[in-house]
Amino acid sequence: MFMNRGAPSRSYPYILLPCLILFWLLAACSSPGHAPGPKDAAPPKGAVFPQSETPLRSGGRKVETLSPGEKEKAGPAASASRSRPPAGQVDLSWRPLLNRLRADNMSDPIYANYFNNLAAFSADPMGRKIKELFVSAFQREPRPASEEPALPAKARIYPKVVTAAAMEKCRSYLTEYEAYFAAAEKKYAVPREILVALLYVETRLGDYLGPANAFWSLACLAASTTPEQVAPGISSLPLTPAHQGWLRAKLTEKSAWAYRELKALLVYCRYNNLDPSLLPGSVYGAIGLCQFMPSNIIPHGQDGDGDGRVDLFSAPDAVFSVARFLADHGWEQGLSADQQRAVLRRYNNLMRYANTILTLAESARTGVLQTAPPDISP
Repeated sequence: MFMNRGAPSRSYPYILLPCLILFWLLAACSSPGHAPGPKDAAPPKGAVFPQSETPLRSGGRKVETLSPGEKEKAGPAASASRSRPPAGQVDLSWRPLLNRLRADNMSDPIYANYFNNLAAFSADPMGRKIKELFVSAFQREPRPASEEPALPAKARIYPKVVTAAAMEKCRSYLTEYEAYFAAAEKKYAVPREILVALLYVETRLGDYLGPANAFWSLACLAASTTPEQVAPGISSLPLTPAHQGWLRAKLTEKSAWAYRELKALLVYCRYNNLDPSLLPGSVYGAIGLCQFMPSNIIPHGQDGDGDGRVDLFSAPDAVFSVARFLADHGWEQGLSADQQRAVLRRYNNLMRYANTILTLAESARTGVLQTAPPDISP
């Protein structure tokens, strides 16, 4: 039963030959000369960018994602993750945008890695914007100022925003973060009640941070440069050949704006160790408790809690950043109500926005619910 080690067995060649054939086949399949097809193309080189070691915060609380029901209500922007590519790969629809970033001095592999597993391009974000612009330009009949109806004071603020519950929530938030509000008010001369009211109007003090992923939204907007790309998102518009010049001009303008914001967001994420795929935001890319557009972060973002980073999902940083923004745009002690409105409208140009903040701020200051800004009689 045992082989004689001194004499080779006659069966040896018959065993060796199949092994050699199998080895040759394996080597041929794995040789450098094997050209991968489209399905097995290698993903971009470099390690996947790590997620932030510090979880995103909303007033010290971890940011919660939308529930499935909320995602359905929010529309395609919030449900984009359903069309994600396989792990570690970049969807081919992003290749032109990635090439543009590389040509624009953003060739560090980390920027390409941000696109790993990002949902595919969609025409919906730009379609939404074009629809808004179309209605404003072609479907809304302007009224002469003399024919504008006189609005009662209660109609000059956002409905259902200045409530007893909102007032109490703002007052509680002021107590919870008293030290940061006091320090920001001392440094920038912006009353703490204005700061908390603005944060409430923007995100309900962090309870609602937006229906979309800010990175995906801005990437879609930046990549939407031609009418053909956005056709699925604007199919319901009554566009005619006469509108084509207008449409191309708006696409050029808005995609260029989004591209600048996208670059600012990616730089912010890189230097703050954040994963952009985790950033909730507005449908147009605003992020944080204060809903800053990314291009506002570098000039106005502040490290309120001294941890060495600007985290707009942190209450202290959001408070200081809003105070800095308002101060940079003209807020100072002794402003009249109209001057305060002018500064607040640099944040959002609607008069109702400014009036709502002034009304809620006065409610938070006095503990008595107001129905109009303090300089307007109810």
